[in-house]
Order: sequence, then structure tokens, then C-alpha cells
Amino acid sequence: MKYQYKIILITWLLISLNVIMSFTAIWIFRRTAPAIENITKPHEKIMTTSEKIVSYYALNSKDLEPLREEVNKLQKLLEKSSLNNQKYQLFFDNYQAALTDPKIRKKIIPIILNLRFSVMEEMKLASLKAKQLSKAGAWEIVFMALLIFTIGLFFIKSIKKDLISPLVEISDVLEAVNSGDNIRRCNGKDISFGIKNLFDNLNNLLDNRK
Repeated sequence: MKYQYKIILITWLLISLNVIMSFTAIWIFRRTAPAIENITKPHEKIMTTSEKIVSYYALNSKDLEPLREEVNKLQKLLEKSSLNNQKYQLFFDNYQAALTDPKIRKKIIPIILNLRFSVMEEMKLASLKAKQLSKAGAWEIVFMALLIFTIGLFFIKSIKKDLISPLVEISDVLEAVNSGDNIRRCNGKDISFGIKNLFDNLNNLLDNRK
């Protein structure tokens, strides 16, 4: 019964570790995907909005309302992002005057272009962070796989020592006795107490046959 419980315990342990590894892989994916999405989506909106704003100035449009709408949208997006909003305050203070003043426009257009560059850098950092998370997750899975492999080897060794080898020894002894060898008895080195007790009982049974 002791070995039965041992086999059941190790089997359930291997099953549990496999389940844990599967959930770990899912958790890594679910952790990595939002990390990319949370940075990529808002920054894509910032890029699109900044392009619209630049196009208004490029077309020399005098219609303030559409421009104000896009600028307000950009300001809200920047407030929610990790970018430094203060760097672009000069633009927000002068975007209306830039519609009619070429000198002011010349000053604020580079600010918007610089914003696009900053957004691209943030997206690169997001990609790098995602790669780091993926690598860390991959090593976690490798560790789990090695752990399962090690336990599996221990399990096989334990089964061989406590089950297969004793059965082979018993089979060899019974075959020898049936062939007329009344001296052969079960024995083994470094055997557990349970196996030794089994061998002793079988040997006593064979001795009593004489």
C-alpha cells in the first residue's frame, strides 16, 4: 500500500506541475499582450491626432473649430500617456495664433514633429518591455519543464527500484524454483523495508515447501 500511495502521489504531482506550467504560459501571454496594447493604442491615437493638426497648418486653414477639437483631443491623450505634457505647452498656448502668424507657426510645428518622435520612442520601449516579459516568461516555462523532467526521472528510478526490480527478482526466483533449484531465494541490495519484508515472506514460503 505504501508504494501505491507513493506512485499516486508522484503521478498527481506531475499532473499538477503540467497544469501549473500551462496556466503559467497563459498568464505570461495575458500579461504581455496588455503591456503592448496599453502603450500602443493611446500612442497610435496621438500620432493620428498630431498628423491631423499638422495638416491643418499645411493647408493654411483658417477654420479654428476643427483645429481646437483636435488640439483638445491631443491634450487629453497626452495627459493619459507617459509623455511629459509640459514639453508641449508652448504649442497649446500658441496654436490659435499660429493660424495667422507664420513666425509662431514656424516655432510650434517642430514641437508637434518632436512629439511624433517621442511617441515612436515610447512605442519602441513598449516593444522592448514586451520582449523582456516574454523572455522572463520563457525562462519560467523552461524552469517548470526542467522541474517536471527531474521529478519524472526520480519517479522512473523509484518505480524501477521499488517495483520493477523486485518483481524481476521474484519472477527469477520462482522460475528457478520451478526448474528444480531449491536453493535460490529472493535477495537484494539497498532494498526498502517493505520489499525486504516481502522477500522474507516469500523465502519463508519457499522454505516451508521442502
